[in-house]
Amino acid sequence: MFMQKPPPIPPTGPAHKLFFAAVPPAAVAERMAALWQAMGIRARLRRPVLHMTIQMVADAETVDDALAAFLTRPMRDFRFPAFDITLDRVANFGSRAERRRPLVFTTRGQDAAPNALARAIRRRFASTAWPLPRMYVTPHVTAAYGRPLPESARLVPPIHWHVDELVLIDSLQGLTTHVPLARWPLG
Repeated sequence: MFMQKPPPIPPTGPAHKLFFAAVPPAAVAERMAALWQAMGIRARLRRPVLHMTIQMVADAETVDDALAAFLTRPMRDFRFPAFDITLDRVANFGSRAERRRPLVFTTRGQDAAPNALARAIRRRFASTAWPLPRMYVTPHVTAAYGRPLPESARLVPPIHWHVDELVLIDSLQGLTTHVPLARWPLG
C-alpha cells in the first residue's frame, strides 16, 4: 500500500516583504555574475533578485493595487541626487552560528548616500499613517546564501555602480521573486 504524500505546510508569516531598493542595471549585474563565477564560489548567484535594500516598508499577507497606491502616494515628486557606490569585497553577513549565511558584495568604506536616501524616504512617510522604521543601511548586495566564506575577499576589479533609480519592491517570500511596484529616477 502506498502512503499518500502529506499536503505542503503553509508558509508561516507574511507572504510579502515590501521595501525600497536600488537594483543594479544589467551591466552591473553582469559584472557581479562574472566576478562571482571567477571567484569559484559554489553558492548559486541570486541574479534575478540582486538589489541593495535602502528602506524596509512592511511585511504583508497580500499586496493589491490599493496598497501599492497608498505606499507610492508619499513619494510623489520625490527628488534625490544619483550617487556612485563601489563594492570592493565579497563577505559573509549574518550570525556566525548560521550554516547558510548571506554572501554579499559590500564595501569597507563608509558611504553616506544610501543612508541619506533612506532618511529622505522616511521623511516622506513621517506624517502618514504608515511611518517607516528607522534603519541603518550597510551598503551591500546579497549575492547568495550558502556556507560561510573563510574570509572576506577583495574584488578585483571592484564593482562601480552609478545608482540612478529607486524601486519599491514586493518580495514574494520563499519564491526568490521580486515584483517592482513603482520606480523613481534619482538625479
